[in-house]
Amino acid sequence: ALRNLGIRFVMYADDIKIYNSIITPSDRMLVQQAINLVHEWSIRFQLPLAPHKCQALYIGSANPKVDYMCNNVVIDKVTQLKDLGFIITDNLCFSKHITFVCGQARKRMFALFRTLKTNKANILVLAYSLYVRSILESGSVVFNPYKKRDKLSLERVQRMFTKRIFMRSQLLNYNDTPSSSE
Repeated sequence: ALRNLGIRFVMYADDIKIYNSIITPSDRMLVQQAINLVHEWSIRFQLPLAPHKCQALYIGSANPKVDYMCNNVVIDKVTQLKDLGFIITDNLCFSKHITFVCGQARKRMFALFRTLKTNKANILVLAYSLYVRSILESGSVVFNPYKKRDKLSLERVQRMFTKRIFMRSQLLNYNDTPSSSE
């Protein structure tokens, strides 16, 4: 039924994303009709929707932020959402996602240093590659950092690890570590 409307949608597990270019008022009505069809389907198959969990992300500054309804409840308007592990913003910039990923990688890195008591660099590098670098690189083909500050954020995690591994391996004294300006 959604295909007959000419509306675009994607489904994954128990999620559905309904999307369309909004150029005319009839385009907005098509999106609302699609939401209504999904709601009717959910009632028919006794799989009720949770309107309070529905979100509307309006992409583009010229996009009129029209209210959409699900089961007579206005769908929340958001400027960002998390979908399949990615933070997606209304301007399709992945800086917030990269900040989140770097935070997760730093937490994992600190946990590795707390857990692994060894000072053998090869073991620490292997653990980093398995548990930290995989976080930094996961999905990078999707968010492919193009802003200098985003690239620097990702590289900062690796520099931090390198500095700590040298200090742990007693290859360098903290006071002898080069600064970023050198």
